[in-house]
Amino acid sequence: METLPSTSTGPSTSLQATLKPGSVTSYPTLRAEICWAVKVVTSQYSYKSCEDVGDVFRTMFPDSDIAKNFNCDEERVGYLTTFGIAPHFSSLMKSRAAEESEYVLHFDQRFNIEMEKRQLDVNIRFWNDNQIKTRYLTSLSMDHQTAEQMCSEIKKACTEIGFHKLLQLSLDGSKVDWKLFSKVQENIESETGKKMLDVGSCGLHVLHNSFRSGCVSTKWKLSSALKSLKDLFKEESVQRDFTEVTGSTSFPLDFCNNRWIENVIVAERVLQILPSIKAYVKAVKAKKIKEPATFRAVQEIVEDDLLPAKLHSSSCELRDLLHSLMKKFIKPCVMTSAVELTQVDVCDPENHVDVTRLKRIICDHVQHVGGLCNIDYSKELLMSAADAKEKYDRYCEDHLRLQKNKQNVKKRKRFEEEVREIRMKKQKVEEDIKDLLKSADKKAEKAEKQGNLSFLSKSNELRRAAKKKQTTL
Repeated sequence: METLPSTSTGPSTSLQATLKPGSVTSYPTLRAEICWAVKVVTSQYSYKSCEDVGDVFRTMFPDSDIAKNFNCDEERVGYLTTFGIAPHFSSLMKSRAAEESEYVLHFDQRFNIEMEKRQLDVNIRFWNDNQIKTRYLTSLSMDHQTAEQMCSEIKKACTEIGFHKLLQLSLDGSKVDWKLFSKVQENIESETGKKMLDVGSCGLHVLHNSFRSGCVSTKWKLSSALKSLKDLFKEESVQRDFTEVTGSTSFPLDFCNNRWIENVIVAERVLQILPSIKAYVKAVKAKKIKEPATFRAVQEIVEDDLLPAKLHSSSCELRDLLHSLMKKFIKPCVMTSAVELTQVDVCDPENHVDVTRLKRIICDHVQHVGGLCNIDYSKELLMSAADAKEKYDRYCEDHLRLQKNKQNVKKRKRFEEEVREIRMKKQKVEEDIKDLLKSADKKAEKAEKQGNLSFLSKSNELRRAAKKKQTTL
C-alpha cells in the first residue's frame, strides 16, 4: 500500500489513518480511481468498458505502485459513482445554493431511453460568484405521477436548500406543469405568506425576447437589415441577375424575428455572401442590371462599414448561447463532429446525453469546475468514495455468503432427494421380499397337500431369492 504524498495540497495523514487497510485502497490509488470513474461518466463510456482496465494500466505502467493497486472494474465503478462521487457533488451544489437568499427552478421534459419512461429534469439557478449559475438538481418520473406527488418530490429535493427560498418556476407550458405550479405556489404561500414570480409558460420565449431586446438596444437595426436582404432576393429575376454578376448561387436565408437564437445561420450566411452582395450593388449602381424595388434599403445596409463586425458579434453571441443550451442535452461528440450546430438533429434520441440522474450530477459538476483536471479531491470526496468502496466490499461479502447459502440449500435438497429415493427403493425391496416369502409358503403348502416335491423345490428357490434380496437390503 502506498504512502501519502508529502505535498501540502494532499489530504492530511488523519485521512490515511481512517482508510481501513484491506477494505479500501490508500489515498493515491483512491484518487486515481475517482478520476477514472468521473472520466467514464463524462465521456459516456459504458461501465462494461472498465472490465479489465486495472490489468491494462498495470501493463501500461508496470513500475507504478498506483497501477499495481488500481482496481476499478464494472461493478466498482458503479458503486463509486452511485454511492460516493455523485452524492458528494450533489451536496456541494446544494450547500452553495443554500447560501443564497433565493433561487429558481426550471423544468425540461424528456424521454428516458433506458427506463422507457418520460421524466422531468429539474435544474436550479442561483446567484454565485457574481454571476448566475445553472446546475442540475434532480429528475422526476412523469409516468402515473400526479401534480401533488411531483410537488412533494420537488419539496423533498429542495429541503437542504430551503424550499421557502424558491422564487420562480420556469415551465414549458404543459397542463401538468401548470397544475404543479399551482401546488408549489400554495405551499410557498402557506409557509412564507409570499407568492412566486410568474413570467409565463415558456422560459425559451423569454430568452428569445431578451436577445431581441438586447439587439434593439444597440440600435444596429440588424433585424431590419437581415429581413431586407431576404426580401431583395425573393424574386427570381433578382436571383438570376445576382448569379449572373457574381457567379454565386447562395442567397440570404429566412429571418425569424420571434426566434432569435435560431438566427445564427442567417447571420453567418450574410457574412459568407457579403462580398457577392457588394458586387451586385456595385453592378446595379453602374446600371449594368435593372434596379429592384427594395434596392435602396439594401444599398444603405451594404455601405455600412461596420456591418461585418456587427453580424460577427451577433452570430458569435448567438452561437455561444445556442451551444450552452445544446450541451445540456446533446452528446459532446455529436456537437464537435457537426459542421453546424443547427444541423444537429435534436429530436434523435441517439444524440441525447445519458439522462441517468447520478451521471447527470457528475457531468454537471465537472462542467461547473471547468473540466476533469479541476476537481477538488477534498477529504470529504475521498471519504465518500471510501465509504462507497466499503459498501461494495460488503456487497461482495453478502453476495458470496448468499451464493454459499444457495449451494448449501441445493446440497441439502439433493441429499433429501437421495434419502427419499433410497427409502422408496427399500420399501419396494421389502415388499418384494414379503411377496416372495408369501409365494414360497403357498408352494410349500401345495407340496405338502399333493405330495409333489417339485412345489417344494420352487418354494426353496423363492426363499433363496428372498434371502438374497434381504442381504442386498
